[in-house]
Amino acid sequence: RSSAGPMATLAAQLHVDGRTLKRLQNMKGLRINPVRVERNALSREMRDYFEKGNQIFEDAKEHVPSYVLQNKINWVRKAWELAKTPHGIEHVKARLDADSNAQVPIFVATKEDGHGHLGAIPAVILKRAAGAAKKGDEAEAQRLTRVAEGFRKRIDALPKQPSVAKTIANALEPYGVARIWGGGESQKEGGPGTQAQIAQAHKLFQEGKRRVSVGTMDMAGTGWGFHDTLGERPRHQYVVST
Repeated sequence: RSSAGPMATLAAQLHVDGRTLKRLQNMKGLRINPVRVERNALSREMRDYFEKGNQIFEDAKEHVPSYVLQNKINWVRKAWELAKTPHGIEHVKARLDADSNAQVPIFVATKEDGHGHLGAIPAVILKRAAGAAKKGDEAEAQRLTRVAEGFRKRIDALPKQPSVAKTIANALEPYGVARIWGGGESQKEGGPGTQAQIAQAHKLFQEGKRRVSVGTMDMAGTGWGFHDTLGERPRHQYVVST
């Protein structure tokens, strides 16, 4: 990965020497074609998920600090990514089938399964309960525990949501997929998503040995080029992130 540090040092030195540093980027031929997904086009299950999840955040306002409620932004982002995923997969398949040499890098914002962002609500309330118990206020501790359990039951009742990254990668696997996202703690354990595996997946895509790459912005957002460096692999980038 590149770092801003060396570039800043170089720019400062050039400034002292009376020179300038200019970065040129060729955007010629780069077309951006956004696809709009209407809320009414969502499945009943997905609309129900939006409505119930939104209500959980609303009801949590009196129980958790504002920084926890800010998780709603990430929750909505993942929900919309999931809503766009089926259409996006079909769009990418059509592109790959139309041009057997095409490569498609796909960027997503979320890779986790489940309802992680919502789960912060009962977790924080339970911490408050533990704090009350430590102060000897058992009545308040029990009340907060009941509140946390109520939120947990509502969250567990929501439709299970899969990983956006895994869903897309699995659907496009027949075309050859480079999976470029981290595995969190699994990196320390040598499991899926290690730095070495990510680097190898990145290399296979850059060499044209994988037609599709699926990755998060932090892992797959550097080291790319929009341009076909092999001469026969036109690239079509898709950004699923909201």
